Amino acid sequence: MPENYKWNATSLTPYITYTNGQSGKSYQVQFDDPESLKLKYDLAAQKGIKGVGMWNIDSLDFSDTEVGESIRRAMFDALPPRTAVDKTIGQRVEKTREVVQGGALLSVKSAKKIRYTVVEEISVDDASVNEIVDAVDLLSKISSPLDSSRLKRQCPCDNPKWCEPIKDTKRKEVYAFSIVNNETNWSKFDWTKITTVCMYGFFNPKLMCLAHSYNVRVVTLGAVDLITMITPELRYKWVLDQLQNVEDNFMDGLNFDVEMNISPEHKELRDAYTALVNETVVAFKQALPYSQISIDVQGDAFTTSRSYDYPTLAKLVDFLFIMAYDESGFDVVGPNSGVLDTVTGVIDYFQEKISPDKLVLGLPWYGYIYFCDKLVGDVCELSPTRAQQVDFNTISAILETMPEKYRWNTTSETPYFSYTDSKTNISRQVQFDDATSLKIKYELAADLGLRGVGMWTIDFLDYTDTQRGQAMRTAMFGALPTHS
Repeated sequence: MPENYKWNATSLTPYITYTNGQSGKSYQVQFDDPESLKLKYDLAAQKGIKGVGMWNIDSLDFSDTEVGESIRRAMFDALPPRTAVDKTIGQRVEKTREVVQGGALLSVKSAKKIRYTVVEEISVDDASVNEIVDAVDLLSKISSPLDSSRLKRQCPCDNPKWCEPIKDTKRKEVYAFSIVNNETNWSKFDWTKITTVCMYGFFNPKLMCLAHSYNVRVVTLGAVDLITMITPELRYKWVLDQLQNVEDNFMDGLNFDVEMNISPEHKELRDAYTALVNETVVAFKQALPYSQISIDVQGDAFTTSRSYDYPTLAKLVDFLFIMAYDESGFDVVGPNSGVLDTVTGVIDYFQEKISPDKLVLGLPWYGYIYFCDKLVGDVCELSPTRAQQVDFNTISAILETMPEKYRWNTTSETPYFSYTDSKTNISRQVQFDDATSLKIKYELAADLGLRGVGMWTIDFLDYTDTQRGQAMRTAMFGALPTHS
């Protein structure tokens, strides 16, 4: 049952859930594998711990089979390599670190490349990461003037001006996430409506050039794992890596999409996330004054499952992107982005003393198909198979075969429709947003004085050269506000 393998993004460990076909009993198995173990082995090395171990080595498959050999290879390969060292001989430790300008991180491209090397003779028994870091931290207090002749990678655009940063930092936002690396689609975006595009999970310089030609920002995803977040040394390197990536590729900033469960009692994890954001903002604003840093946050600021320090985060970054979707989710049949829940969520952030200008309302260009055990009128009794997320293009294609099924929920101010598949006799209910329901929420964002709106994702439309595709794009982009 390899399809049952799941990954816990909080604990960074795998697990599987399954039901025994004979007994009908359900089980969940929590365990470690080479991937999760290697994360902890690496953390031990980063922290200067003397070594690692396991309980116990006999728990593998030691048979002379292909499976046994594969398991042993994976588990043993994850272990750190054994290094024979004579403890009576001093160890030469070298540590290179880039300088800091006025206490702020500078990238290779933004600071004079003055390299300091700490060379120290120490006994292996006395060696520790902390001693090395302390020595380097002394050097980090030394400032260096900006290098006005910094060397950059050659601009990949037809017009070199398209590699220059977008400098307007105060304008209203229409923020588009894009997850599809498809150059054909991009030319069909309504660039008069968009202000920022986040390349989520990919980078293509052609999209950067095209967006900049329309004076639209291009940012990238700042993906970070838990171990990096809680480890200052790893955070430092991560920030420099992100900054160099953005600079080298002529982008305009970074988006944090850390959808990690942090309970109120885990203050150290909350503070580590805040520290990471702070360090990122300091570095980016020093090196790239016009850069944009944003954070994706859930629709409800007061849920205990994600107890982030929202007021501090809002002060640090340019804005928070409120994910006002998945409000019913997979387990309950209901609207994906009901207007009442959306308003309540925004007010929650107001109650956290967050300025409207620090909030962008993110809305769905997708919906849910719920599978019904029983469908009576428009009442769907959810089946164990529950639901699946579906893009707006697919939902529209289904609805076009049965337009008379279209319904409007006057409470949530969202559309839906229900039907029974004539071939399989399976009943479904589709909850979604369209241009009409989205426009209501776009106007709501304007009335509340928010920084702007956005969508997950801009790719979920029909981008074919057909009358249908053109009509869909005209309606969906047309509903968006225009910010000159």
